[in-house]
Amino acid sequence: MSWITLTGSAVSVQHLFAPKRVTITLPYHVFTALVARADREGRSTSNLAAFLLESSLAVPQVKPADRRLRGDSGLSGYPLSDDLTG
Repeated sequence: MSWITLTGSAVSVQHLFAPKRVTITLPYHVFTALVARADREGRSTSNLAAFLLESSLAVPQVKPADRRLRGDSGLSGYPLSDDLTG
């Protein structure tokens, strides 16, 4: 097992990257849609919520020219570029 030192104490790398628990508040219609979709897909509500969050945070493969066509503000993590040919 690998160990690293973090603020003076040894922490296992396995423990450092273990899944973390989070609590959020959802509007009722979002919650019911999440539960319904989880039921349809045969998975738990928390598993589906984690999957959807992880998917939404993945870096999309969109060219800067496409971003401008969508009216994106440029604050989405894409580098700014004047090259419209992509």
